[in-house]
Amino acid sequence: TMNIVIPAAGEGKRFVDAGYAVPKPFLPINGIPMIQLVVDNISKPTDMVYILMRTDHLQYIKGTELTKRDNVCFIIVDDLTEGAACTVLKARGFINNETSLIIANSDQYMKWSFDHESQPQSDAVLFTFRDNDPKWSFVEVSPGTNTVVRVAEKEVISNIANTGVFWWRAGCDFVSAAEEMIASNDRVGYEFYVAPAMNYLIKRGASITHIDVQEFWGLGTPEDYDRFVKYHD
Repeated sequence: TMNIVIPAAGEGKRFVDAGYAVPKPFLPINGIPMIQLVVDNISKPTDMVYILMRTDHLQYIKGTELTKRDNVCFIIVDDLTEGAACTVLKARGFINNETSLIIANSDQYMKWSFDHESQPQSDAVLFTFRDNDPKWSFVEVSPGTNTVVRVAEKEVISNIANTGVFWWRAGCDFVSAAEEMIASNDRVGYEFYVAPAMNYLIKRGASITHIDVQEFWGLGTPEDYDRFVKYHD
């Protein structure tokens, strides 16, 4: 069993500006909402999934299959937080423990294989692909290894980009790292992101590695979404 947290309480401004009436996490892909595609892509039935979303978005999941699953819990976040890390911390009461944790964006799809039971050597894992678009976060690795020595948000420090999916051996490690990051006022722009919290674990001497996924599609912009729908419907 693993905890999975998906923050989906943002404004989705690019989609609003592009004229989409439905908020990004609930746009249809293959006849199901994007958020359900993401949940199915990263979770097993034995995992507990916490989706953080806004009250005014509940109408878009009413009656969907997600609402009928025993292992999916919706947490309402009506205030606009200071970034994804702050949003995830709204689930603190469920994840501040020794249970392993995946934090995933609400807008990506990937082909990957990962068994967290087989990762005894790592305290955390970032799932990665190759790109150099500054809209992603990136990892710097120790030469010739998959050991991560630094993580940077919106700064191209290598060609190893993060998918937006992160595994933590213990959820309490994320909580303490994120709280330390926030106490240090370590923002990118005005926001606290999830990826840089890894740097606080690295400072403590934790073992952080990255694993390349087989295929990755971002769904975070109207162009990305349209492209994915075109090729996968």
